[in-house]
Amino acid sequence: MDPAALGDLSLGTLHSYARIYHLPTIGVLEKPDLVRLIYNAQPLADRYECAFRTSLPDPSPRPAEAVANDAYWLWRPLTEAELRDIDYLVSQMYGIDPEPAPTGRTSNGVPRAAATSEPRRDRSSTTVPSGPPPPPSPAPSVPARPVEPPPPSIPTIIANQTDIRSFTARQLKAILAANLVDYQHAVEKQDLIDKLEVLLNNTRAELAAYTKSPDEEENNCRVCYDGVINCLILECGHMATCVECAKRLQATVNACPICRQPITRVVHVFKT
Repeated sequence: MDPAALGDLSLGTLHSYARIYHLPTIGVLEKPDLVRLIYNAQPLADRYECAFRTSLPDPSPRPAEAVANDAYWLWRPLTEAELRDIDYLVSQMYGIDPEPAPTGRTSNGVPRAAATSEPRRDRSSTTVPSGPPPPPSPAPSVPARPVEPPPPSIPTIIANQTDIRSFTARQLKAILAANLVDYQHAVEKQDLIDKLEVLLNNTRAELAAYTKSPDEEENNCRVCYDGVINCLILECGHMATCVECAKRLQATVNACPICRQPITRVVHVFKT
């Protein structure tokens, strides 16, 4: 029997085993020490085995008082249950079949009724599924949200002469945001239309001025030199770029091209 199986036995059984086989228990205080003592004493000498078989005491009822200390087990008589546990211990160590227990218990001291009492199942209520299980039902598919096209540019709206009233409020906000126009205070759709109308008129005026004097560099963007300066860089307050260059600067270096201060915000400025 291995130490784990010995450890499952009661302390009284281990003490009785050590006492019968004359194992020295002086200084053995804890149960693991007693288990180690019994395990290391295997196999026992034949004289101890014969002495155990011939000098088993008569079973006597277990005293009702509680166990006070380990010294109590050195003199008290063994109970019937402890004798059966010792028989089982010896049978496991030396391969000896224990005698059948007359009290309706199994060889390890467990009542036969408890060992054999298994819950009976109603066979009539148990059905065996026939065939392969049905495939799992597919999860409900969530309809994909349609991808909205990017908002049209201001030159495209001017060239196509698009009616800005046909745009939805979402499209109007996207156009204004792409051109750095603040619409936070716009409450109704008409407010958004008015802001976009001002942006279109200002862009037409800028294109007309650039067409009349394309070589004039005073109002040209200091980055691309193709667009018109129409942006205010905050917090420094410089005006040196067009809308497209201002957005690229904020997304990349995030610094004003004039003073190199950080860009916190860019605002579209209307000159007309």
